Amino acid sequence: MTETTSMKTPGKVFVDTNVLVYANDYNKPEGKIARVRITQLINSGSQLFISPQVLREYVNAVIRDALENKQDIFKMFKIFSIIPLYENE
Repeated sequence: MTETTSMKTPGKVFVDTNVLVYANDYNKPEGKIARVRITQLINSGSQLFISPQVLREYVNAVIRDALENKQDIFKMFKIFSIIPLYENE
């Protein structure tokens, strides 16, 4: 995750694909760390951003591993604002 401000003041935070993939993994310690960090950022008032590319990569990775959890995947994205990489996206 790339933060534009310190944790003490809310800011804009870009979340990369690997953080989202870890957050979806409930069997590894990295998953808990990612979920806790995302929760801390949300509770601090930070605005979380992902790009369309991150969205595509995440959905591909998660669907490949667990097609039965589609609803969980889409619920997670309600907390993010998607920023375009290019003006036409």
